[in-house]
Amino acid sequence: MRVKINDFEEKIIDNSFQTINEWWIESTADIHTQDQLIYCVEINGQSFYAGYEQLIVDNYQRIDFIRIVTKTKGESIEETFVTVKDYLDKFIPASSSIADSFYGELTDKEWSKFSQLIEGIEWILKAMDFLETLTINEKQKRATINMKIEIERIVSEMDNNLQRQDYVMVGDLIQYELVTALQNYMLEIQG
Repeated sequence: MRVKINDFEEKIIDNSFQTINEWWIESTADIHTQDQLIYCVEINGQSFYAGYEQLIVDNYQRIDFIRIVTKTKGESIEETFVTVKDYLDKFIPASSSIADSFYGELTDKEWSKFSQLIEGIEWILKAMDFLETLTINEKQKRATINMKIEIERIVSEMDNNLQRQDYVMVGDLIQYELVTALQNYMLEIQG
């Protein structure tokens, strides 16, 4: 099996579980020692961003090539901020549109869009967890922690109002609190 980290020297190792496991443990320890993170793992030319360890364990006898791709913490933070900003650029207008639907008769299509909004909020919170873990800039870290708390509060209020079937209040929470908070967060992390 051929193995490689980033674009550095390629090695040939035995295709046994023990040899692959030893190489993986040694390589990942070196990566963490160098204050880097695994960005993705390429297995036989296909990139995996999660679940790659189990994939290697389950398929080690059929793998010809493994390449670990790393990024520095700084690169990961910057890339995540850019990804979050790009996501919010689309999420915020979509949220406003979904909020508008709560001021009238809700159809199955609108409930489906609301489900997508909730999934989007979950993605944003996961991205914020990652940023909170890595961010060195105290201003951005504080803004991220405060925003997570605010989003969780808004989601809790939305849930309470959904249970009471106060759909107008749900629309107000999305439009005037969630959207506004996310817009302010974007301004704060850019500075």
